[in-house]
Amino acid sequence: FCGHTTLRIDSNIIVFNIKELMNSDENIRNALFFNILKYAWGLCLDKNRNTILSVDEAHVFIDEQRPIALDFMFQMAKRIRKYQGMQIVITQNIKDFLGTPEIQRRSAAIINACQYSMILQLAPNDMADLLTLYKSAGGINKREQEGIVTAERGEIFVISWPMDRTFVKLVAMPNL
Repeated sequence: FCGHTTLRIDSNIIVFNIKELMNSDENIRNALFFNILKYAWGLCLDKNRNTILSVDEAHVFIDEQRPIALDFMFQMAKRIRKYQGMQIVITQNIKDFLGTPEIQRRSAAIINACQYSMILQLAPNDMADLLTLYKSAGGINKREQEGIVTAERGEIFVISWPMDRTFVKLVAMPNL
């Protein structure tokens, strides 16, 4: 905090790798989370830049023991588009968003505020969790559920508005 940093605020991409932070003392970790999140929000408020805040491994932040991070994503989801920004929340397990009733409420609010949702293949036993999460965001009908469960590699169910949905297939180009 008082020493040399490699962070360049004029960079187009700023990455905070918090892997080592996860092994630190809980009080230190929470203080550092707060500082990182406040810094990220400050970047989002800068109307001279279009900010995309990507939260990978979201399960790390969706934890009733560390509510500050979930609260941040909740507030960010509600406000970031007003500042020409975008929030991307990524997780490999839909159950991450379904914990206590409060986690469920905030997670559903994050999803409801999303302009786009992209859902890759899910196991059939994960479908009930997905339906719970999306019930107030237009739901997922039977045909869509079947498509999600049977999706192949590269097939994605995309929701771009509550009733504007489609399946897309991404095809990687060979290395040239």
